[in-house]
Amino acid sequence: MNAAPLEFKGLTAIVGGPGTGKTTLAMRIAHEALRTGRKVLWVSLYEGKDLFVQNASKLGYKLEGLDFWEALLAQPESFWGRFLDYVSENKPDLVVVDSVTPLVEGPEGRSLMLNALYRALRPMSIDVLMTVERGTPLFVEYIADNVVRLYLERTEEGVPERKMCVDKARGLPGGYCKQFDIIGSVGLVFFDELRPAPRGPVEVSTGSTLDDLVGGAFMGNTLIVGPAGSGKTTLAVKIASSAATRGYKVIYRTFSEEPWQIRERAKEYGADFDVMAIRLKPPTYGTHIYEFYKLINEAKPDLLISDGFDVEFKVYGRKAFELNMRMLGALKEAGVAFVGTMARTYGLANHVDNVLALRREKDSIMVEVVKSFKKPKRPFCKLTEKLECS
Repeated sequence: MNAAPLEFKGLTAIVGGPGTGKTTLAMRIAHEALRTGRKVLWVSLYEGKDLFVQNASKLGYKLEGLDFWEALLAQPESFWGRFLDYVSENKPDLVVVDSVTPLVEGPEGRSLMLNALYRALRPMSIDVLMTVERGTPLFVEYIADNVVRLYLERTEEGVPERKMCVDKARGLPGGYCKQFDIIGSVGLVFFDELRPAPRGPVEVSTGSTLDDLVGGAFMGNTLIVGPAGSGKTTLAVKIASSAATRGYKVIYRTFSEEPWQIRERAKEYGADFDVMAIRLKPPTYGTHIYEFYKLINEAKPDLLISDGFDVEFKVYGRKAFELNMRMLGALKEAGVAFVGTMARTYGLANHVDNVLALRREKDSIMVEVVKSFKKPKRPFCKLTEKLECS
């Protein structure tokens, strides 16, 4: 999940309202520049270096090596004069001004900035990155080579949605947007950067008659659907246990029960596997996605169970479908066999390989194959006490 460097040449304006991530995006670009050996000057009009470095470190950015100028509450005329002297003497490769808004609120400030940028910095081929508060005079956007606009909105459930739109880019196509989030100790992460290590598909044969329902082995994405009390968790534990005892690496994610409860059930089959409790809150949408990809890349499971993951739809609302499509695609790319249990599918049944429907009939559980990408050996079955097909 290595992040590709963001390369904007010339003058770049990062525009957005408070809290949209302007400074964090600038930190990421500065971090990448330092890592490649470029000399960076950071000019801050509202915070000192100690606090700046501390905040950057919390996001995983090492910025101690840049030059830092505390230009607190500077007047435009004195600022630009000192700025040009400093740049001429130190010759940085990248200059970040955070934020340029108070310097361009009047005609004089805009004239001074234009003179500094086009008569001094551009001839020296110095790249300039400026954060700009939304509502600032459009002058900055007009003269910028690149205009990057950041947005922060919330769904009805309170889930934050962050988006970066490149409205203008010198020498590159503009007019595109990318989703991102800001994650503690990781920084600003674009969702399209999250890619699992590719692997061929794993066929998980549990050695039980349950394999007959999915054409001989669990492979790709499988949903087990049924109302509360129909036996979804019991069946999921059986599948996980059978796979684990046959040597497959299994990770069990439980969205409602506690890990010890799942482990107690697994003891009935003499099995042991990793169990993770997943507890969701609306503000953790980006972190939830990131941690999922991290788990797939680092643990490299053969079989992943997500028990009761339809809770994501209750917490994240409409965003949950997008989230699940992204994660199901990641599992396919990583070759991981997936089994998820849900009370209802929220439209996901159209995008998975296998769907098994459960229902209780008196003292037994019936399983019906609703969908299978391989011809099932049994279209339905009645489960015995040992959860085998009778």
